[in-house]
Amino acid sequence: MLYFSNFCFDTQHQILYQDNQVVVLSANQAKLLALFLDNPSKLLSKDDIFNHVWPRKIMTEQVVFQTISQLRAILGEGSIKTFPKRGYQWQLLTSVELSNKAPNGSNKKHTLFRRILYSLVACLALVVSGIWFNDALVGKQQIPNTAQSFVNWRSMPFSSRSDTIPKRELDALNANLAQHILPVNKAYLEANRPLIGVWQFFASPYVVYKKWLKGEAEVLFSGLIYDYQTNAQQSPQLVLEYLAQGQSRQWRGYVQASSLPALWQQVYQALQPLQASNYLNLASEAAASAELALLASQFPNNLAVLQQLITRQIEQGDYDAADAQVANLKVLAQRLSQPAYIAYAYWLKGELLFKLEQHGLALQQLEQAQQQLDQIGLLAMQSEVSKSQAEVIAIEKDFAQIQNYLFRSASQARIANRPTQEVRAYTLLSIRASKLKLNKEKYEYLRQAETLINDYQLDASHKMLTDYHWALFAEQKADKITYYNRVLSRPVTPNNFWVFTSVSEQRIHYAIEDKDWALAKSIANKVGEPARQSFLLAQIYVANQQTELAIQHAENAFNLARTQGIDWIGLDMALMLLELNKNDENPALVMLCKRFINNTASSWWVAKHQLHLEKVGIIVNPYPESP
Repeated sequence: MLYFSNFCFDTQHQILYQDNQVVVLSANQAKLLALFLDNPSKLLSKDDIFNHVWPRKIMTEQVVFQTISQLRAILGEGSIKTFPKRGYQWQLLTSVELSNKAPNGSNKKHTLFRRILYSLVACLALVVSGIWFNDALVGKQQIPNTAQSFVNWRSMPFSSRSDTIPKRELDALNANLAQHILPVNKAYLEANRPLIGVWQFFASPYVVYKKWLKGEAEVLFSGLIYDYQTNAQQSPQLVLEYLAQGQSRQWRGYVQASSLPALWQQVYQALQPLQASNYLNLASEAAASAELALLASQFPNNLAVLQQLITRQIEQGDYDAADAQVANLKVLAQRLSQPAYIAYAYWLKGELLFKLEQHGLALQQLEQAQQQLDQIGLLAMQSEVSKSQAEVIAIEKDFAQIQNYLFRSASQARIANRPTQEVRAYTLLSIRASKLKLNKEKYEYLRQAETLINDYQLDASHKMLTDYHWALFAEQKADKITYYNRVLSRPVTPNNFWVFTSVSEQRIHYAIEDKDWALAKSIANKVGEPARQSFLLAQIYVANQQTELAIQHAENAFNLARTQGIDWIGLDMALMLLELNKNDENPALVMLCKRFINNTASSWWVAKHQLHLEKVGIIVNPYPESP
């Protein structure tokens, strides 16, 4: 940590705090600030800044000036000094981290005192739980001990398909779980469904969560236990795959041990980062990213935190940071003897290389992940890795190879009793067949996905994706509208929310074509996320030539998107605002929109909107990135 004025900068995760509150920075702002703090006395030239913040990009000097101006607006005008024709220099006195000045994060509840208190409670509970669990295994009286840090959590009993785990010991483990995390009503066992209990939870986490929990800050938790033995001389090892579902997102992790009591101790320690965090229930993705980075700094040896952080970094395009963290994950997993995370490190490395268009190297990493998983029998994860392999090989447009990987994914999912993963494999087969103009196969595999949903009696939320693809395949507008209406009637979950919002936008466009303004607004108002709702309403009012209302909703969507890190909405709304403010009636807003586009737009977005950008007088990095 580095301290200056009333700010604190986490150099590892590039997060800025002001008076213990997170200050939202763009990726380029954070990189530039880190560069200044790494070289506090050096006069940095424009070339120094370009090479560090925008490597491999051809940018104008105006971008440097704008980014520095943005930092000055946040940190104070005297923070960075300009030396004409020479460069820029950091001006604030900077000190290293002090033990009593650790940042509290985005919520005041994360005080140092409370963190220490939670740790003490967790340690005490761990000791007591170990004593109680050993007594339970030999039939002694149970001792109630509910950890207060899990006060908003509810649990479903762990399950296992292994015959080597004695029922008595599994029952004792679940009794111990119930002492720490209160169980949901035992009526969760529905004998008329193929998937019951924890298996149903893993198939439809959010739907089961909403069924049993009504509060907005609650978490539903459970796990599945596997065992494996690499050779006859080695004693069997146990692996627990656990799942925690909150209002906004979920958390999956793995722990390994040689006995059930040791397994419980491992999972209790693994859950410590979530005990004092509201990560699973934060509505804003920007706040979730900041909270996850905070957890990573506080729990550097927690493998699940590290895996979640890397996944998010890859999704956000922060490839350099992700690459460094993948190496850290692999070393840490090897040191802690956690083979599931060693495999995960190979998998994430493969995903990262695929994003960087290193397809051959990506396949090598994914195959190493498969080999690692073969040894421990985690077929559910193998199924997901097989899907990743299919995505990489799809570049070659060889449908026979794509089928090979996705058939394997479906088979692995079926053996692992993961029906949603099996359905997804067939959905992907349909998508790939469609892209290769294989009409017979695209319909065949989509029907197979629908058949599996019905056979497994999965809830209706799983039909949203198949309905969406029927709409994509439909050639007539009336047929498309029929399927879009079906999509909008399905239950919405965090996993299918992207389908819901995409179809909402498409259905609104058809309503606009028909000048059915009431229907268009009705669909937009059903989108619960404020930024997306304003985004849709802005489009409706533009089409209906209600300029003032369009500007109002576009500006609202623009501001919400920037604070929540939804760049694509921010960019589209910035461009709309520039087009609507043709006479520069609001010069401050015009300048802000242009600056946002300059700092945020990717090359593909620029190419897609090039004509519109030229009309409003913007040229953003017209040269493609070098490979």
